[in-house]
Amino acid sequence: MLDISKIEAGRLEIQKDVFSLNAMMNQIVDMFHLQAQEKGLNFNYQRTTPLPDLVQGDEKRVRQILINLLSNAVKFTPQGEVELSIRYRNQVAEIRVRDTGVGIPENEIERIFKPFERIRLPGTPVVSGTGLGLTITKLLVDIMGGDLTVTPNANGGVTFSVWLMLARVFQRQSEVIKAKRIYGYEGRKRTLLVVDDDAAHRGLMHDLLSPLDFVVVEVPDAEACLNVIKTFSPDIFLIDRRMPGMDGPQLANVLREMNVQQPIIMVSANASEDVPPAESSSDHTESPPSYDDYLIKPVRLDSLVEKLGQHLNLTWRYEPKPVEPAPQMERARLPNDELLPSRELPDDEFLDELIGWAEVGALGKVRDLINRMEIQKVTSPEMLQHFRHHVDHVNLDGLINAVRALR
Repeated sequence: MLDISKIEAGRLEIQKDVFSLNAMMNQIVDMFHLQAQEKGLNFNYQRTTPLPDLVQGDEKRVRQILINLLSNAVKFTPQGEVELSIRYRNQVAEIRVRDTGVGIPENEIERIFKPFERIRLPGTPVVSGTGLGLTITKLLVDIMGGDLTVTPNANGGVTFSVWLMLARVFQRQSEVIKAKRIYGYEGRKRTLLVVDDDAAHRGLMHDLLSPLDFVVVEVPDAEACLNVIKTFSPDIFLIDRRMPGMDGPQLANVLREMNVQQPIIMVSANASEDVPPAESSSDHTESPPSYDDYLIKPVRLDSLVEKLGQHLNLTWRYEPKPVEPAPQMERARLPNDELLPSRELPDDEFLDELIGWAEVGALGKVRDLINRMEIQKVTSPEMLQHFRHHVDHVNLDGLINAVRALR
């Protein structure tokens, strides 16, 4: 609801991060492969074209869109498979999420994007949720200038297709410089208590943090945690949200009742389970969470280090490195394109708007404008067909080049 209210009020800011599209996709795949496996589903990931090393866009919002779509696909697929595919062309990422689940009737497709709407078909299981995931997804895609479509599959299930403008960022090989590397921190040694029933994840935390001069103490559950803190006091807690017996939030409540003041970071495998305490419900009658922050599994070292530095007020020690040059945006290549028919040209107003939306990668707005031009009959069917050919092939550079050749 907070995201929706921010979008409707025009207060949601889209960031221009430079991030690795490949790395983000691999993290998403790792996360949902395990969820699908636990449910007995096959999870397939297809990368149909090479992906650029770096792109520019709002990584948090792109991740949120994918998590919402894949969560729904796994949730509403009782058996079969979930497939995630991506291709990158002309600075646009086309991402598809296909499932073999319960499906959506064509006459209900518009309804699924409305807040709190849930489609329940006869004979299908009732699943938990608020009915806001797809609403937020659609709003985020729109505000990022992208496009989102839903297509029922012939053999059951649905396919969600998303087009997002993620401009490629590149550096010449000779200019690629490794990121600034942390190798420790100033002051006394800090001790972390990791509470997690997954021994592999506890071991991962130890392997990540021990080389940075942290003392990592591992326990498998809440009971062991409460016993350990009788003999020593850690500087910070990393607690798994889902554990047998007492879960993470319950343990955090108990620790606060025991007057434990050290920071508590909750670690969750599901991004939709937790929100930062500062962004929790605006209803002030609800008590705030007992923990201070949260992380999403699989935990990224850079995110983990950022949280530890923030809550422990650390001064990091870095390896010296040269100044990193600012990344440069790749210049769009304008391919040689055929000239469009010169008869019955649209007015300059339409052409200016068409170029404007195409330049910012707003594929949905380009489609809407072409449909409006068809309804108002401002140009010939042949001209509209040429426009749609470029849009269907996500060739916005070619569309811009061709339209400019008309003028």
